Amino acid sequence: DGSIAQQRIDLLPTEREWIQRNPVVTLATQQFPLYGFRTGDGRWAGLSIDILARISRMTGLQFVHKEAFSTVQILDMLKSGEAQMNSSLSRSRERKAFLNFTHSYGGAPWVFVVRVNDSRLGSLSQLAGKVLVLPARHALEDYIRREYPAVTLRLVETYAQARHAVANGDADATIQTETQAYLYPPGRLKVGRSVEGQWAAATFSVPARYPELFSIMNKALEAIPVAD
Repeated sequence: DGSIAQQRIDLLPTEREWIQRNPVVTLATQQFPLYGFRTGDGRWAGLSIDILARISRMTGLQFVHKEAFSTVQILDMLKSGEAQMNSSLSRSRERKAFLNFTHSYGGAPWVFVVRVNDSRLGSLSQLAGKVLVLPARHALEDYIRREYPAVTLRLVETYAQARHAVANGDADATIQTETQAYLYPPGRLKVGRSVEGQWAAATFSVPARYPELFSIMNKALEAIPVAD
């Protein structure tokens, strides 16, 4: 329509055609405080939501959210076509087999969450022979199985269940992003050291069968000034 926002990104004819055919994009969205969460009146808010609003103004795409409650559910929704995008998944070998990940717009280190009286655990190698509890299909699950086979992995559905298992003594530690881990009030758990060499980048993930959407998202992210 000639607006400044529309002129900021140079879309190919195939990308403009894709938007015309697919004006509404559904995200599989799990509440991830600071990035995407529901407010008291049920609206979605957060950094990811703000960025999507800007991309909507740039491209004309409308983004709607279908709430998911676990990583497994998000991955299933993306594989089945029930959703075309996600804003909270981190890269992993398993996920890159069928998802493309956009440029990063933020991120945080992965950190250990342990009981308050347990200051010894500071690395994955120190978890050998101990129980690490993770939500199923966690971004680091395959890496830990491959590189640290002596760690006993216990899988649950959600981070809340993982934290509960650590607090109750059913597991020795879990792993969350630093952003998430510090949002919980002090209690029986504390945030430990960061997981060496591992970073949770904030990106949008798009199934490989939507290459136009992936390209549109990257072009839009490139057009947003870094200072913003």
